[in-house]
Amino acid sequence: MSDEELDRYFANYVPLSNLPTPPPAKEENMDGPATQLANLVPSNASTRRPSTSIIHEFLVRSNLPIETIAFASCILDALSTRFVSTWRNISNPNSHLDFDPVSNHFITACKAYGYSTPPRAVEPELIVLAALSLAVAFLEDRGQPPRYWTEFVAEEAFTIKDFTNTEIYILRDIDYGLHRFGMDMVQEAMSAMECARGLMDANASSPNTTKDGNDSGSAHGRESKRLKRSLRLSLPGEAVWWNGVHTPGPSP
Repeated sequence: MSDEELDRYFANYVPLSNLPTPPPAKEENMDGPATQLANLVPSNASTRRPSTSIIHEFLVRSNLPIETIAFASCILDALSTRFVSTWRNISNPNSHLDFDPVSNHFITACKAYGYSTPPRAVEPELIVLAALSLAVAFLEDRGQPPRYWTEFVAEEAFTIKDFTNTEIYILRDIDYGLHRFGMDMVQEAMSAMECARGLMDANASSPNTTKDGNDSGSAHGRESKRLKRSLRLSLPGEAVWWNGVHTPGPSP
C-alpha cells in the first residue's frame, strides 16, 4: 500500500463505535479469601500451616467468584476433628495408594516462598484445592474435571488420585451434606473474608508495623523494654587496670 492509499484509508476511516473504550476490569484482591481458607484448614493436618501464597495462586488461576470461594470456606469450616486421622491415610507410605513425585515446578515455587524442604505429594493446600472443586461442582451445572485442578490450578503439584481421594474424605466427613450450607452461611463467610482483607490492608498501611506484624510503638513493646532494663544487675564495684596489672574492685 502506497502512502497516498494509506492517507485515503485513514481519511475515510470510521470507528467501529462512538462509545469510548471501557477501562479494564479491576482485578479483585484475593489476599483476604486466601488467608481465610488457610486458617480454616484443620491445624493438625500437617506439621506446617498452609501457605497463603500458594492458595492465592490457586484462586487466581481458577478465577472463581467470591460466592464460590465462600462456599468452599463453609466446607472447610464444617470438617470434624476426625477428618485428619482418615485423610492422613493417603500420605501413608505403606498405604495401597500410589503416589507420584512432586513436580519440579512446584518444588521451585515452594522454595521461592521460603520453604527449605520441598513438600510431599500430600500437603494441607490439597484440602483447600479439593474444597474449591467440591464448591464448583455443587454450585455449577458442570464442574471441572480433576485434571483441570491438578494440572492447571495446582500446576501438577498433586496427583489426580490424591486429589480425588481428598474429595471423597471431605464428603464422607461432612456426610455428603453440601446442601446444608445456605445463603446465610455463605454471606457470613464472605464477611469474614472481607474482614481478613481489611486487617491485612490495615497492617500493610500502618507505618509502625514491623515485618513480623508487631507494632513497635505499642505500649506492650515499651513495657517489654522497661522490663529488660529492670533485669540488669547494678554492680558498683569497678576493676582497675594499672601498669599491665588487672586488679578487681571490691565486692558489692
